[in-house]
Amino acid sequence: MVIRKQLCSNCYLLFRPHTKCLSSATVESSFNDIETQIRSLCDKSSPRLEDALLLFNQAVEIHGLPSESTCDFLLQTFSQSRKYNMVINVYNKMKGIQVFRSFISLQVLIEFFLHSNNPDFSFGVLGTMVKCGFQVNTYCINVVLNGLCRNGDTSRAVKVFNEWCRGSVLPDVITFSTLMNRLCKEGRMGEAIDLFDDMKLKGINPDVITFTTLMNGLCINDRMREAMDLFDDMRLKGLNPNVLTYNTLMNGLCKEGRMGEAMYLFDDMKLKSLNPDVITYSALVNVFCKAGNFDEGKKLYDMMLEKGVEPNEFIYSSLLQYLCKMRRWEEASELFNVMSHRGIKPDLVIYNVLINGLCRDGRPMDAMRLVDLMAEKGEEANIITYNSLIDGFCKSGMVAEAIRVFETMTKGNNIKPDIVSYNSLAWGLCKNGKVDEAVRLCKEGHLKKAMEIHRGMNMREIFPFNILIHAHLKKGDVGEGMKLLKNGLEMGLVLDSHTYSALINGFCRLRMMNVAKGLLIHMTVRGILLAPHHYNTLLESLCKEGSLEEAKGFFLAMSKTDSKPDVLSFNIIIHATLRANDLQSAEQLFEKMLQMGVEPDVVTFSTLVNGIMKLEHWKEGKATIERMVTCGYGPTAVVYDSLLKGFLAMGEKEEIIGLLRRMAADGFRLNKEITDTILKCLCLFSEHDNVEEILPSFQQEVSKVI
Repeated sequence: MVIRKQLCSNCYLLFRPHTKCLSSATVESSFNDIETQIRSLCDKSSPRLEDALLLFNQAVEIHGLPSESTCDFLLQTFSQSRKYNMVINVYNKMKGIQVFRSFISLQVLIEFFLHSNNPDFSFGVLGTMVKCGFQVNTYCINVVLNGLCRNGDTSRAVKVFNEWCRGSVLPDVITFSTLMNRLCKEGRMGEAIDLFDDMKLKGINPDVITFTTLMNGLCINDRMREAMDLFDDMRLKGLNPNVLTYNTLMNGLCKEGRMGEAMYLFDDMKLKSLNPDVITYSALVNVFCKAGNFDEGKKLYDMMLEKGVEPNEFIYSSLLQYLCKMRRWEEASELFNVMSHRGIKPDLVIYNVLINGLCRDGRPMDAMRLVDLMAEKGEEANIITYNSLIDGFCKSGMVAEAIRVFETMTKGNNIKPDIVSYNSLAWGLCKNGKVDEAVRLCKEGHLKKAMEIHRGMNMREIFPFNILIHAHLKKGDVGEGMKLLKNGLEMGLVLDSHTYSALINGFCRLRMMNVAKGLLIHMTVRGILLAPHHYNTLLESLCKEGSLEEAKGFFLAMSKTDSKPDVLSFNIIIHATLRANDLQSAEQLFEKMLQMGVEPDVVTFSTLVNGIMKLEHWKEGKATIERMVTCGYGPTAVVYDSLLKGFLAMGEKEEIIGLLRRMAADGFRLNKEITDTILKCLCLFSEHDNVEEILPSFQQEVSKVI
């Protein structure tokens, strides 16, 4: 304030009225002093722009407008400092006394209109330039193009380019790069590449920014091979890629999961003495975590800390997402605290990662506490937060809590539920036997509203109906299920693969096998691709009702279709064959499974061992165990129990002792069922046997506490 008063005082002394007329030389000298002061106040080392504007305004009021060069100087200075309100102030003063037609003032005016989102006025200024006899130059066109592209007005930018740059204005590398960048962002790669070729035909050499711009567009549009070819072409022309170039390519490679090539570029970048920045590390850490290679991601995180590069929220989000997925909660908690200590405030994305992880781990109450903490920190939950909670509570059987969250979302927070919200809640209600409550959602119009949301997105969503149809048929209520199906069809919904799955599964449960078979035929007629699970439902039902021969015929027919039997198909038919005491056929099915390239799982081996031991073929049972281990599966409690019961039935005391010692050596923990079986096995031992010496020591299974 003191400075401003002093400036006002100086201004008054320079321009105060006198009783005697000043000589023209005196006035000119005084005016030169004020202009010098204005320029001094705009000095870049310690700019005082507001004071410069104040002095300018008072000079205009007392004496008149400073020289054209000073006015242009002020306009350029204010524009470069993005003080656009000051720009228009000076311009209006110039315009007021009709000294406003300098080329620089008009050029600055174009920038002002573009930065204030008034591009139409900038075109008017271009017209004024032409009327005043000024030659519109490349810089002016670049400013206009930059403003239009920044505001997303690509069509008008292309029009400006075609009108001016194919006429009186010679475009430069900035002109082409600016327009290419916008075209690439909109996926208009054909036009961007045409511009790139056009600039080379005009003898304008693309620079690193031009090449990087085009590479980025190619990467965004999944044209990675062309981007890498362009990278090689750039280097052949003697241009050195910068950090942005490497980041662009590494991000594209990471997007395609090509970690090896991305790391090659990372190493190449360092060899060229370019320092990776936070964007570089973000892309690499994210792709390693998504691929399940947390150790590599963590190694890069540690490396960036050593290099003094501060991690951002995205890096922490990637690391936390992996730790939550793998239920490594202690490490996740430690990393969350490290992030906070480093001054990075957790954002909504990070909170949602943790909340979703806790819900998936069956800990929705802990997730709810995190939502409360989030609210305390000033972060508001969004639809993703609420959907995670609804899904978590439903899957944990806490449907009442899920409904409470749903009501909080709809009533108190002005957040509209989406189709995911309705689907999760409908699934939870049906899964927990509350079908009537799920139907109530439909009757109250909530489900219909969800359908309207998806119609607005040009989508057809039948998933909620699939859930309810399945639930009604599971209850045995065919009438209600069919009524609901009819309602869906009347709403214009198209039956999908999941609808047929729900129907086939429901009718199989009701032992209406002919209806289920008819549905399979109907799917084929409609051209809906049949998957193994459609056949498996019917296959399992046939086996359960004892129609093994029909099931085998069905299995054989399935083998001749595009929907080849999967591991579940084989497990079903092998289990049924062993129940029919047909060990030879079961072993043949197992061999066929291997021949078809279907990898057996732990259920396959458990089924075989259990069936073989019941048929008292203990040597084959032991051989199957060894094969199971070779395939990378450790024997489960079910397998051990089957073996012990088999050895017990055959009176194989030595085999029991050997198996128990193997179990103890492998660190197997006893559960109640295994303990009961071992106690029965002890009946084989006589009173002369020292059981304490014979039996190994086991650890008891402990209860899991969340």
